[in-house]
Amino acid sequence: MTEHLKTELDLLEIRRLVAALNSLVSAPAESVRIRQIGGGLDESGVEATQAGALKLGVIILNAALEDDAARRFKDFNLGLEALLTSDSDIGFDSFIRRETLTGRCVEGPFEPLGAFRTILLVGGMCLALCVAAWVYWVFF
Repeated sequence: MTEHLKTELDLLEIRRLVAALNSLVSAPAESVRIRQIGGGLDESGVEATQAGALKLGVIILNAALEDDAARRFKDFNLGLEALLTSDSDIGFDSFIRRETLTGRCVEGPFEPLGAFRTILLVGGMCLALCVAAWVYWVFF
């Protein structure tokens, strides 16, 4: 039990409310789209029908209430894959619940900005070598 819940009864009440929401909310397949709307991964947005947005919230609440906090989101089998549209730019590969978030995220997706910097560095070095070889060939 976390420090934010006053008693075990609070957790039971939350579970009851989430179960009630789960039974009330149904969404058709492909009713949530997660898009990259700008140039970087920090510019993203969620488009959803009302039912899709409600179901997404219920799915995340169900994942938060799972007993085994170390399991990944896809292992919860809560139906997120069917909820997302096929043209979503961003998907949920995992959902890891922790009691505290400390330090840097070591588990996560490939970091595109780091890869871009590496490509620029290696490309720049190759270009410098080509220019140096051309200068040597032309002038010496």
